[in-house]
Amino acid sequence: VGAAKKAGAKEMVLGILLPATAAVATEAPAAAPGAKAEAAADGKQPESTRAIGALKEFRMDLSRPLGIFFDKACVAERIGENTQAAELGVPPGAQVRELDGAPVPNETAELVRRVGAAKKAGAKEMVLGILLPATAAVATEAPAAAPGAKAEAAADGKQPESTRAIGALKEFRMDLSRPLGIFFDKACVAERIGENTQAAELGVPPGAQVRELDGAPVPNETAELVRRVGAAKKA
Repeated sequence: VGAAKKAGAKEMVLGILLPATAAVATEAPAAAPGAKAEAAADGKQPESTRAIGALKEFRMDLSRPLGIFFDKACVAERIGENTQAAELGVPPGAQVRELDGAPVPNETAELVRRVGAAKKAGAKEMVLGILLPATAAVATEAPAAAPGAKAEAAADGKQPESTRAIGALKEFRMDLSRPLGIFFDKACVAERIGENTQAAELGVPPGAQVRELDGAPVPNETAELVRRVGAAKKA
């Protein structure tokens, strides 16, 4: 962040994963200490924030058809009937963002290459981190089952074992002329939020993790995040 400031950057957009708790995943995040009342009276988000969607893990059995028909950017155009994706409730419009915990660029060809390599290495399953569209029905409830989906959820409402909510992904536009106010650990996770800072005003909670910078995936390394910010602004 410091390098970006020296190079004359004015702002940056961080894609931040908010922890998967009921209070954070289904409502606006609680303001950190020192936060200002930024939200409008009608409940709309401040202009400096934008909900992207809910990030969720789906464990896929590689011996069965996946059932997701992708466009070129890893976005699901269609879900096949009676497939794993249909059973697990993956909706059209969802986008693969991770494979076994590692960021995936927005390129279906690269996703296919990685999956193929894993199969050749003897993998039996894989875990896809899928971004569900940011709509009220998807962001605050379980995603609607696709055509042909089986009733997988238990009677008590718990998620099937093959799925796990990771959190809500949200964009935060940061003004680099002011302190950011996030004190990171080495893996881009917020350990502490400074009082009276942008992060506090926008409601970034401790435990949140930076996953994107200006739309591009960021590995779980704070040093790499800082390097990219500097490089982008020097270009």
